[in-house]
Amino acid sequence: MQDLVRIVLGRVGGYEMHVVADGLTAIAVAPRCAPELLLLDLELPGMNGIATLRALRELPGLQEIPAVFLTGAKDLELGDELRALGVCQVLHKPIRPRALLESIERTLSART
Repeated sequence: MQDLVRIVLGRVGGYEMHVVADGLTAIAVAPRCAPELLLLDLELPGMNGIATLRALRELPGLQEIPAVFLTGAKDLELGDELRALGVCQVLHKPIRPRALLESIERTLSART
């Protein structure tokens, strides 16, 4: 999945990305990257995407960054809990490349 995201958003979309393998690394790296968007998988090693996002929201400068979740869980929808954390969209796997790119573009354009 990381390879697909890297190709679609990096090569096709022209976005700069910082891809990490787990939540703890995301928490360590994100403050130095000044991200415009957080794209998280629900199932991350060590701590899941929701716990990772909660931890990221406690860091300076990351409270208002929009977030998008990727998930294989068919029953996860964008509910009140996720909205309160700043999740804009939940994308279900398998992700179609064009749908991924359009979702990210829509989320980023809504911020401006």
